[in-house]
Amino acid sequence: MRTRVTEMLGIEKPIIQAAMGWIARSPLSSAVSNAGGMGIIETSSGELDAVRDEIVKMRALTDRPFGVNVAQAFVRAIRRSCSS
Repeated sequence: MRTRVTEMLGIEKPIIQAAMGWIARSPLSSAVSNAGGMGIIETSSGELDAVRDEIVKMRALTDRPFGVNVAQAFVRAIRRSCSS
């Protein structure tokens, strides 16, 4: 199926997984990507090492496109810690 979304994201099906809190980790997100959709991993833990680990796991589980949801609270916390 070809749509503007599939062409823009390089995916087969116009399905984008929501970053649903703790459940949207590499096992679920890679399954969505491998099925032709856009898997999204979440970052609500705010722990950079945990986020990095999930990205590494995703790369091992799929060679297809995926996204990383960056929670705004997480961004604000990084900004505050960098400006101190």
